[in-house]
Amino acid sequence: MLRLLFPVGLVISLLAAIPALVLLILDVSGREAETNAWLEQKIGVSHHFALSDWAAFFLISLPFLILIFYFLKLKRNSYPISSTFLWKKSVEDLHVNRLLQWLRRNVLLLLQILISLLLILAIMGPRLHGMVGGNRHYILMVDNSASMSATDIQPNRLEWAKREALKEIDASTDGDFGMVIVFNATAEIRQSYTSNRTLLRAAVEAIQPTQCPTKLEEALSLAESLANPARSTENEAVRPDNPEKGKERTYAVVEGIDTQVHLFSDGRFADITDFSLANLQMQLHVPEHSPIGSGDNIGITRFDVLRSELDPTKIQVFLRVNNFRNKAANVSVSVDVLAEGKRLMNSRQRTINLPPRKLIPPEEEGKQAKDIPGESTLELEFSNIAENADIVLHAKLNDCKDSFPLDDEAWLVLGVVRKAKILIAGPGNQVLQYFFESNAVKKLADVTFITPAQLKDSASYLDPALSGVYDLVIFDRCAPSTENEMPRAHTLFIGYPPPPWKIDGKGEDRLLVEKIEFPQVRGWNDQHPVMRGITGWHEMELAEALRFEKLPPKTPVLIEGDRELALLFALSRGSYTDLVMAFPLETLDGKWNTRWFLKPGFPLFFRNLLLFMGNVRDASSEETIKPGQVKLIRPGGGVAEIQVKSPKGEIVRLERGNRSDFNFGNTVEQGVYEITWKDQIRRFAVNLFDLNESNIEPRDAIRIGSEDIAAGEARKQPRELWRWALLIGFGFVLIEWFIYNKRIAL
Repeated sequence: MLRLLFPVGLVISLLAAIPALVLLILDVSGREAETNAWLEQKIGVSHHFALSDWAAFFLISLPFLILIFYFLKLKRNSYPISSTFLWKKSVEDLHVNRLLQWLRRNVLLLLQILISLLLILAIMGPRLHGMVGGNRHYILMVDNSASMSATDIQPNRLEWAKREALKEIDASTDGDFGMVIVFNATAEIRQSYTSNRTLLRAAVEAIQPTQCPTKLEEALSLAESLANPARSTENEAVRPDNPEKGKERTYAVVEGIDTQVHLFSDGRFADITDFSLANLQMQLHVPEHSPIGSGDNIGITRFDVLRSELDPTKIQVFLRVNNFRNKAANVSVSVDVLAEGKRLMNSRQRTINLPPRKLIPPEEEGKQAKDIPGESTLELEFSNIAENADIVLHAKLNDCKDSFPLDDEAWLVLGVVRKAKILIAGPGNQVLQYFFESNAVKKLADVTFITPAQLKDSASYLDPALSGVYDLVIFDRCAPSTENEMPRAHTLFIGYPPPPWKIDGKGEDRLLVEKIEFPQVRGWNDQHPVMRGITGWHEMELAEALRFEKLPPKTPVLIEGDRELALLFALSRGSYTDLVMAFPLETLDGKWNTRWFLKPGFPLFFRNLLLFMGNVRDASSEETIKPGQVKLIRPGGGVAEIQVKSPKGEIVRLERGNRSDFNFGNTVEQGVYEITWKDQIRRFAVNLFDLNESNIEPRDAIRIGSEDIAAGEARKQPRELWRWALLIGFGFVLIEWFIYNKRIAL
C-alpha cells in the first residue's frame, strides 16, 4: 500500500493542473465571463489569468514538462569498481530504469510539481465571493468617439482609455458595484451594475472605436437616472390614492446613491451648463499630452458646392481646411469628380498655405484661452457637369501625416432635383390655382386637381392616395369621409375639419366643430418650418373660423386667435402631419373669407408648405450629415422598400410600413452611401466636419453645470504580489533542479 501512495499522489498532482488548462481554453475562446458566472453561482469563486495566453499555457504545462524531463534525463555510463559491488542496488535506485522504484523514492519530483501547481494557482487569480452587501458604486464612462482614434498615444487613445478603465476595475473589491457606459454621439449601457469584475472587464475590452462626434449629455442622463432618481418608489407605495387637495406632501424622501463616475475621454466636447451632478462624483481621466498648443492635426472641416445660375453645367467648389498645429503648413489638396460614385471624370490638385493656430490668453483669470486654428479656403470650378447627373465629389489631403487621419477626406453628393407630387381636392379656388399653376411652382411640383365628389372614386383618389403616390394632399373645404380614407401623405385642410371631426355633429361620440365669426389673431409660432420668415399675421382679417373641440393634448398651435381659437394647428397621424387651417379662403357660396391672399405672407406660406411637406429637392448638393445622425430618406410615393449600401459594402434593407419616409440610422462611418429602389439610385455623404473632434489636443478641465472638473490622477492600484511569488517560486524550481542534478552527478 505504501508503495502505491507516491505514484497515486503524483497522478493526482498532475490531474490538478487539468482544470486550469480547461479554464484557459475557455478564456481563449471568449467565454471567461460566462465561465466565471457559472463558477460564482455554483461554488462561489471566480478567476482571471494575469498572464498572457501563451505564458499561462506554458506555466500550466510546466508539471507535465517536469515529468517528461525526469524520464528523459541523461543516463550516465557505469564502470565496475570492486568496492561498490555490495552497493549495486543503491546505485540502481538513482537511475530511471525501474519506474515504480524511481517513483517510490523521488520526493523531489513531487515537490517540484506541487510548486508549479502553486504558481499556476497564483496566476489564475482566484477570488472567493462571500455574501457581502453593496459598498461603493462607480460608473466607468468610456469615450469611443472619433477623436479617441488619434494615434498620438500608441496604439490609440481608446486603447489607453480601456487600459485605465481596467485598472479601476482591478482596484475595486468584491463589495463594489460597477457599471460601464460607452458614449459618442449617443450613449449606451454596456454593463449594468454588478460586482462581477469579469463581466465589467469583458464589457470594457469589447469597446470598439467609432467615427461619431462626442456628446456627453446622454451619458450623464443615464448615470443621473440611477444615482439621482426623480421619484421615490417608497413614496409612491405609501402615498394615498386620493389625497386631499392642497395637502399633498412627500411621504418618503427620494434617496440617491453616491456614485463615483470615472470619465475616460480627451474632453473634446462642449461644456454642459444646464446639468446638476448631485450624487455623481465626477473624476476626469485624460491621456498624457504635451504642453498646450501641441495638437498634431490638419483636417477638412467644410465642403460646399454651388451651381452657376448663368450656366447650370458649371459648379463652384469651396473647401475649408484648418490647421491645429503651432507651425504653418503647406498641404496638397486634391478634388476628384466621380460619375456614379466611381468613374473619374475630372481631378484638380492644389497646394494651400495654412497659418498656425493662435492661442489668445484669457482676458480674466479663470477663463479659458481662445484657441483659433489656422484656416485656409480653396475654391475650384468645374465645367460640363450636367444637371441631375449622378456626381460625387471627393476631397483629400495628401501626405498630411498627422495623428488623426479621419478628417483628411471628405465627400459631397451633387443634388438631384425632385418634384413634389401634389393633389388638390376642392370645389375650385382661383387663388390656389394661380399659385400652383405658376411657372415657379411647376419647376418644383406636379399638381393634380380633383373635385370633392371624386374623393369616393378609386382611380381619382382612393387607390393613388392610399398607396402613397402623393407627397402632399390639400383638402379645400372638403375631407375624406372616414379616417380609413386618409391618404398616406402629409395634408393641409383649408376651412374644413379632418375626420373624425364633424361640423354641427351630434352625439357624445362626435368631435364637434362650430363656427365663430370675426376672430382676431393673437399670436403665432414662427419656429415651425411652414411659418419661417413670415410676419404680419396680426393683419389677417377673417370673417369666420371653426372652433375645434377636444384637440389632442400638446397639439402644436401655429396661429392662435382670441376666444381660445386654434386658427392653424398640426395634428400627428403616425409619421404624417395634418395641418388644419381653421378658416376657409373662400366660402362655399363664392365669397372671400379673408384678404390674406393680398399679403406677402400668403405665397411665402404655401412655398414653405411645398418645400417642407412636399419632399422637394432643389439644392446644389444633398444634405451632408455627421456620423451617427439619422438620415431621412424620401424616395417618393409608392416605394415600399429600399436598400442602403454603406461605404464598406454592407447592405441594409428598410421597409416603409406606415411611415411617410424611411429613417436610416446606421451612418456610423464616413463616406458615400448608396440608396436603391426599383430602378433608381440616390447617394448621400457622411462627413465628420467637427472642429471639436479635429482639434485633438486633450482638455485638462471640463465644466458640467456650475462645477469645473480638472483631470486627476488615476486611482492607485493594489500591488500585484503574485508576480513576485511567481518569480521566486520559479527560481526555487530552478535551484532545486540544479541541486538535484549535482547530487546525481556526485
